Amino acid sequence: MNKEYYRALKHVWEYGIETSPRGMKVKEVLGYTLELYNPIERVVTLKPMQTSTKYGLAELEWYLKNTNKISDLKGESYQKIWKRFSDDGKTVNSSYGYRIFGGHPLVMNQWKWVLDKLKEDKDTRQAIINLNSYFDKEKPTKDFICCVSVQFFIRNENLHCIVTFRSSDIFLGWRNDIFVFTIMQELLANHLVLGIGTFKIFSASLHLYEKDFKKAEQILYNYNIDDIKNIKYDDFGIDHYRQLMEKQL
Repeated sequence: MNKEYYRALKHVWEYGIETSPRGMKVKEVLGYTLELYNPIERVVTLKPMQTSTKYGLAELEWYLKNTNKISDLKGESYQKIWKRFSDDGKTVNSSYGYRIFGGHPLVMNQWKWVLDKLKEDKDTRQAIINLNSYFDKEKPTKDFICCVSVQFFIRNENLHCIVTFRSSDIFLGWRNDIFVFTIMQELLANHLVLGIGTFKIFSASLHLYEKDFKKAEQILYNYNIDDIKNIKYDDFGIDHYRQLMEKQL
């Protein structure tokens, strides 16, 4: 992930065009895909943009609880972050777990549906979870969901995952989304007794906010792609998260 992240950051820095959605200046590239051939190399350790595994696991657990309540997220400091995006100060619109596991009143348990599809036909192309949906356009929100879909494929006895985003902030959200979704891929692969295949994340807009320009410059100046090594992160107590997942089935 370190190498792939460095390449992506360099690409945005060198080829990004400047735009200002909602009045906030960014460097942006359109239609960027990152691929991990070994998804357990899921962390960025390049300072000052390293992955916060502590926060990532707290968010993962939050999703696996099938809730959109901010109070269900462990850590007051993390709750404060999400309150900035809340429309009512208590819930968030874009809680992935709330939509994946059927907590949302307009959404079925898509995780179970995908699991059944994969069991029914190992070659299926229909094992897709939809996150951004039609009803998100019905009323304004401070938290318009960024993830469009998550799709799984079984090929050569490995579970592959492709995630599609309409918009990704390369400094904050992107690293954490990759961290969380690769673990969910691993959980599903283990449940199906499969190997872990490739992980791809496609971002229609991959961007860097102006406030993070200096951090990006630090990484690009302080690191050399030839010296960077990818770091495995697989010792996180998977049994705990597997049990949370099983509760939703």
